[in-house]
Amino acid sequence: MAKRQRDYRKEYARRVALAAQKGLSRSAARGHPRAGERKKPAMGRAVDPNSREERALKMMRYGGSLRAVASHYRMSQERLRAYLKESTAAIHEKGRWKIVDHRSRQFPFYSNGAVVTPWMSLDQTSEAGRYMQAVKQFLRTGDAKFLAPFAGKGVHDVNGKLHPLELDENTLYELDHRDEAVIPEQYRISERIAS
Repeated sequence: MAKRQRDYRKEYARRVALAAQKGLSRSAARGHPRAGERKKPAMGRAVDPNSREERALKMMRYGGSLRAVASHYRMSQERLRAYLKESTAAIHEKGRWKIVDHRSRQFPFYSNGAVVTPWMSLDQTSEAGRYMQAVKQFLRTGDAKFLAPFAGKGVHDVNGKLHPLELDENTLYELDHRDEAVIPEQYRISERIAS
C-alpha cells in the first residue's frame, strides 16, 4: 500500500487558522510562542526553585547580565528572556536588570503552637525565613536573645491574615521535638501573583 502524501502547506494553514480563532499569534500557532504569549498554567501551581530558569533569575538579581547568565546555565537568551518576562516584572536600566517578583511563596514556620505553611509575598516569606533562622539559633544555644527582635510581630499571608510568630520557648522546644517542620533549604514558588 502506497504511503499517503502529506500536504504540509495545507496543514500549516489549518493550524494557523485554528490558532487565529483562539486569539493566538502566528508564532504561538507554530508551537513557538514569544515571551508573554505562552499559556499561563493553572492557579497555584508550584515552580521548582532549583530549575535552571529560577537559578538564572537569582543570578540576575545579583547583577548578572542576561547573556552571561544564559551562557552559564546553557540556555538560549531568548528562552531566559521569555521566562523573565512571564515570571517577573523585570526592567533593564543603566545596564542592570531590576527584577521585581510578585509571585507568592510557601514557607513553613511556627505560629500559635503549630507549624503553618501559608502562601505569602516575597517580603513576608523573607521575614518568616529570618524568624526560622533565629529559632534555629535559639534551639541550638538556648539563648532567647535571638527571638527578641520578633516580639509582637507576625507574618501576613496573601489573603491578609496575620500569623503571629511563636515566641514561647517551651512551645518552640516542643515543636522542634515533634519533627513536624524541618527548616527547608528552599520554599515553594507559585505561579499566582501575590497581592
